[in-house]
Amino acid sequence: MSNNKVLLTTRHVVDNSEHVSLNLNHLYRYCDDLIHPNFLHWIHIFPFDLFSLPFRERLHFITILDVTSFCYWPEPKWAVTYGGNTSDGTMALVASLAKGIEDGYPLTDFGYLSQMPMSDFDNVFNKKGTMPLKSDRLKILHETGRIVSNKFGGEFDHIVKLSKNDALVMLGLIVKFIPGFADTTIFEGKEVFFYKKAQLLISDIHYLFGAHDASYHFHNISKLTACADYKLPQVLRQHGILEYSEELELAIDCCRFLSANSKEEIEIRANTIWAVEEIKNNLRARGLMVESCQINDYLWLESQHNDRFDKPYHRVITTFY
Repeated sequence: MSNNKVLLTTRHVVDNSEHVSLNLNHLYRYCDDLIHPNFLHWIHIFPFDLFSLPFRERLHFITILDVTSFCYWPEPKWAVTYGGNTSDGTMALVASLAKGIEDGYPLTDFGYLSQMPMSDFDNVFNKKGTMPLKSDRLKILHETGRIVSNKFGGEFDHIVKLSKNDALVMLGLIVKFIPGFADTTIFEGKEVFFYKKAQLLISDIHYLFGAHDASYHFHNISKLTACADYKLPQVLRQHGILEYSEELELAIDCCRFLSANSKEEIEIRANTIWAVEEIKNNLRARGLMVESCQINDYLWLESQHNDRFDKPYHRVITTFY
């Protein structure tokens, strides 16, 4: 597998978009400010030290985090207090998992996750308010736990080894075996692949563990794309890189729900991926050898500074981001 299906299939969406477009002039100006960037991994703002866990637990922690990381925004916002700080969104999920492990729940054991009772789930995750889509999340935990336990002896590392350090082979394995990662849709009769959570997991494994152990270094990490979620488009729109039709702009600014798999949602996600590709290509032309997943993390970390944004993110009820 030499090419990423995400890039190939989203190109058709970009070329046929009616509601979303890329403003390349604004994109190039944004690149002017990224000549000497500090590309940090998004773990940089974790509310706990992931590396305090044994390696096996670290790998399983990241896997469980990424497969259940989606749709945090419905009001009232779900929040978690850990270490004296209150977090929402992704960091609330990180904090819940960390606190759950400290409280004795075996959250990095896929056998346990395959049959985790709802009572345990509530004890771990519902600290302040109710976690959105909790039944969907528990179903994904059960499904992922069962598959990794039954097919891979409870060791996610076995999937990594099957990939032989090829990011696209790893991507194919993850989406083949674990449905919670298989993020696809249909646009104008053609299948489109996004694989947001699966690509994020591969990037996380590569950047968190690959520098210390060659077994987790993917030689073609450059084949991965950005992870099309709801925060990256918000940042790109704020910088004038993504432009929306008047109708779509009004819907998002009024915080109306977009339908999952709607033309508008698919166009936002596809154009987000290609905006990051254009940023990467522009920076590489200037001599900065950067990957799409690094730009992804840079944009996502920028999105965490809520005071910088006067436009909301698009809202879709989905288990894929």
